[in-house]
Amino acid sequence: GITHVVAFTTAALRNAKNSAAAVGEIERRTGLPIRVISGDEEATYDFIGATHDLSEDAGLLIDIGGASTEIVSYSSGKIEQTIGSLAFRTKYVHGMLPTHAECEAMREEAEATIGSATAFSDVREASIAGIGGTFKGAAALYNALYAMPVENVKMETRRLSEIIARFSGDHGINEDMTAMLMKTVPDRIHTVIPGLIIAEVLAERFHSKEITYSDSGVREG
Repeated sequence: GITHVVAFTTAALRNAKNSAAAVGEIERRTGLPIRVISGDEEATYDFIGATHDLSEDAGLLIDIGGASTEIVSYSSGKIEQTIGSLAFRTKYVHGMLPTHAECEAMREEAEATIGSATAFSDVREASIAGIGGTFKGAAALYNALYAMPVENVKMETRRLSEIIARFSGDHGINEDMTAMLMKTVPDRIHTVIPGLIIAEVLAERFHSKEITYSDSGVREG
């Protein structure tokens, strides 16, 4: 019975080399006009959707998806600064899970990118709200690893490096690790570790001790 449909796409199609052709084909097959939103628009809608139910009125909102990362600094419920995207998986990782060397390469680029973002130079000890597929998968993986209830949405940032190291691909993964990944992040196996490296760098940069996952984001915004 739905009569009004609004269709939009984010980074995956925005950044694709054949973006125009792909969007055109989707429009041809579905009969729906597709709006390709910009990175700034995506960050704005992320902020509106995610902060609606948050108790903190200041902090950082981070959306780590499969193709992009949006960061929003906000205070008193209003956006202060935003930063654009990082894409790691296709650039650095050659196997299912990244090796230690690949993790270090991704970490180095993330640190350089965040370090050059002068708009965030004064942000310290910020409360981080995490949205998007990476944080959804990370929360499920975190809860499984540390025997937390499935409804837990809090992650201690000091444990991110442990998770990254545990699931690096240098020595392969055993049956239990494979089962845990398939259960918690079946659609994010290839991207969850690159995403967690970005999250770890951001947490270190902003001296954040905890990340809270929110399941509302750009769609709700």
